[in-house]
Amino acid sequence: MIIFNIFLFEWKHFIRNPFKVIAVLLFIIACLYGLHNGANLYHRQNAEIKKIDQRIVGERQKTIEKYFKKDISITQVNRSRDPSSPYWAIRQFPLYHFKEPSPAMVYSIGQSEQYGYYKKITFNSSPYDSDLSEEIANPERLQIGTFDFSFALLYLLPLTLLILFYNIKSTEIEQGFMPLIEVQNSSKKIWILIRASFYSILIFFVNIVLIIYGSLLTNTYDLTSNFFGYIFFYTFFYILLWTVLYLVVLIGSKSTLLNTLQMSTIYLSLAFIVPGIIHQALSISKPPNFMIELIDVRDQRQELYDLPSDIIQSQLNVQFPQILDSPIYGDSSKSETVRSQSMPAIVNELKKENIKLIEKEVQSRKGFIGRFFILSPVIFFQNRFNLLSETHFDNYQNYRDEIQILIDKQIQVMIDDLWSGKIVDEERYLEYVNFFSFNN
Repeated sequence: MIIFNIFLFEWKHFIRNPFKVIAVLLFIIACLYGLHNGANLYHRQNAEIKKIDQRIVGERQKTIEKYFKKDISITQVNRSRDPSSPYWAIRQFPLYHFKEPSPAMVYSIGQSEQYGYYKKITFNSSPYDSDLSEEIANPERLQIGTFDFSFALLYLLPLTLLILFYNIKSTEIEQGFMPLIEVQNSSKKIWILIRASFYSILIFFVNIVLIIYGSLLTNTYDLTSNFFGYIFFYTFFYILLWTVLYLVVLIGSKSTLLNTLQMSTIYLSLAFIVPGIIHQALSISKPPNFMIELIDVRDQRQELYDLPSDIIQSQLNVQFPQILDSPIYGDSSKSETVRSQSMPAIVNELKKENIKLIEKEVQSRKGFIGRFFILSPVIFFQNRFNLLSETHFDNYQNYRDEIQILIDKQIQVMIDDLWSGKIVDEERYLEYVNFFSFNN
């Protein structure tokens, strides 16, 4: 009954205080704006992916009609780009791989505007081509370029709580009511806790409504029930974190001004100052990677092309031992051309070795940031929301890995077809569509 009475008192106090009401309304408006930002990006990316898919189907059909519905030996004039050759057929094969946007993007845009979400793939491609971001982008997400729901939740919610909490206890002390309150309540600390809990529950309820509203903006029915369990869980503990921190201030302070100054200091420290120090420490100890390893690949690639043919052949034999049993291997009139066309396979292995060095450094930088999560809870929760929304750096790293798998598939099929002397016709071309699918 005491709790109910205090809640009722606090509700009347809240609705009579326009400053607090406006603060909550502004928080709601900011969250709604962020939700629509995330939903708009989700729909834009889906629309672009569908558009590219339609173009791919058209390009493949056009190639079939232009080349494989005719007698290539008669109609093909430019034999240097013969589509019946596996090398040229695969090199010009329209293949894209997409980072499908998650419906949960409505809650956290995360890294989705820092990285490309579609990539045209050939056997000369790399997961670190210029059409994809070349560096781990702002790993601690200190400087956020997009206003989304997670930004409002992580950075504006503590401010809203600060406004709601700032005059708890201090107003009563300044107006001389505290002795009366102490007589009516068994514990002053419990009285403060109940009043603060009212606002925390209010904000948590507001966030639940906003999260449910966000689920209506995208196809979140495709998400598992665990997703909403986790997002409610993290939202609850984030609110609890700030409630506890502000309660420590409320219990110890004796004036409204002191409350505000201390809570503002805590907010600025955890939201900006500590992440800023970590960011600066990262920049000093682990400077940005300028992809020197991939720049070196260009020079190393030219050196590979200058190697004697027997050395190139020996490298191919080690990498693809099936070549030794191929009909082309013993035919000197054909093997020279096929060997030259197989060079992208060796270059791809060279790129992969250098990419390992880059990714080792990237993982080191991620680990550095992760070690300071306990000092920077805002960044910790931000990473959790990004992971739930599949917009975290790790999700885009998985996307890179998938791109490399498709490149390796193309090279494997090309080598097999080249050294077996296979001629690409319509049937084989259509088989490429299945071979170069990531799910096959």
